[in-house]
Amino acid sequence: MGKSVVYLPQCHSTNDELSNLAKKSDIKEGTVLYTGYQTKGKGQRGNKWVAEPHKNVLMSIFLRPGKIKLSNQYFLNLIIGLAAIEVLDQLVDTPKYLKWPNDIYIRENKIGGSLIESSVKEKNLETVVVGIGLNVNQNGIPVPKATSIFLETNRFYDIEDVIEKLLCKIEEWYDKLLREDFLEIKSQYYQRLMWFNDIHEYESDSVRFKGKITGIDEYGRLLVETINGLRRTFRIKEVEFIK
Repeated sequence: MGKSVVYLPQCHSTNDELSNLAKKSDIKEGTVLYTGYQTKGKGQRGNKWVAEPHKNVLMSIFLRPGKIKLSNQYFLNLIIGLAAIEVLDQLVDTPKYLKWPNDIYIRENKIGGSLIESSVKEKNLETVVVGIGLNVNQNGIPVPKATSIFLETNRFYDIEDVIEKLLCKIEEWYDKLLREDFLEIKSQYYQRLMWFNDIHEYESDSVRFKGKITGIDEYGRLLVETINGLRRTFRIKEVEFIK
């Protein structure tokens, strides 16, 4: 990871830029593209990723996970989250969580997330671009319930140093994924999963209900058991976390 690095002072989206670069040339797996500022940063479900210029990690990684089946693509979100959490463990003392499917939280505030975009060949993942955003030195955050490492520690950090730490952790977890250590990945993910095995309120199809997250199924769907004992599964955008 990161043996080949491209830096752009500004771009629309690191995922788009890296995807375009991969189409034009035969780039190596592990190539990283990062920027100081995204004008059209992308988040999950078509949301925008807003970040103050030159104060945060805004990067994408190019992967060729040819042996990983399409049905196991969701594990990439899991390992990116775990890698980010382990880096935050080194920098921030306050409690940290992973919110399904791809968000990183400190207490009740979002600090980062990932966006996976892939191409498929014969039911396997041919190429993958992993976008990662992590709030590092940002002070003024224009959205509610968001934070940064600076806001948690009152210290500024070297962005490239944080990127290097992230890449090291991502490589460790990516190796485990290639070895198909699925049980370990899920076990570690559940230990960090927000609201896991706790009763909370959710909303789906405009109906609110109480239940607890019991895990993730073989398709990456969230498993929730309601207080009435009903077991439900949810894809991305099908359920909202309320309180």
